[in-house]
Amino acid sequence: MEALSINSAAAKMWDMASVRLAYAAHQLAKTEMSIESPTEMISAGNEAEIAAVLIEAADDLQQYSLNILA
Repeated sequence: MEALSINSAAAKMWDMASVRLAYAAHQLAKTEMSIESPTEMISAGNEAEIAAVLIEAADDLQQYSLNILA
């Protein structure tokens, strides 16, 4: 029975991870600037926005995992 509980928790974590990664990808797409030349770099501001979205996704996933384990 314990294995079933662990598998269920793992499935919930996987679902939540998928949702958070999809959200992060969506946010990334919204913050990307249109690149006119192939040599143009992403600005420091955009890098910070991308990092913030990924950190938020990681924090949410960690909190969700801790809630499942509690």
